[in-house]
Amino acid sequence: MDRQLFDLYMERDLAQPIRAVQLPEGYSILSIHEGNGYVWESVMTKAFEEEYKPGTFRWILADNYNYEDDRVFVLLNDRQEPIATATAWHNDHMWDDNEHGSVIFVGVDPAYRRIGMGC
Repeated sequence: MDRQLFDLYMERDLAQPIRAVQLPEGYSILSIHEGNGYVWESVMTKAFEEEYKPGTFRWILADNYNYEDDRVFVLLNDRQEPIATATAWHNDHMWDDNEHGSVIFVGVDPAYRRIGMGC
């Protein structure tokens, strides 16, 4: 991959409540773990039009000392195809407290952009 790992990231105060998720009928959210990292790789490949080869999930996420598999999410459409991803992260080297986190590795299949799925 030619791009840097962190082109953009978002930060949020963890003390603030998280809104309930409202998904279209038939859509679901899948937590990604090392055994199904290929699902994350497929979304990232579509989103960035750059191949995320087998093992990229492990190299970028699972081998990271802050990795927690209940914080890596993929959105599945009504045909159970992966179409978007986001990861909740806490970086000790960026924040010295447990009150801040970031949302990283946000990617959306181009066919599903700008249709209100991110609201």
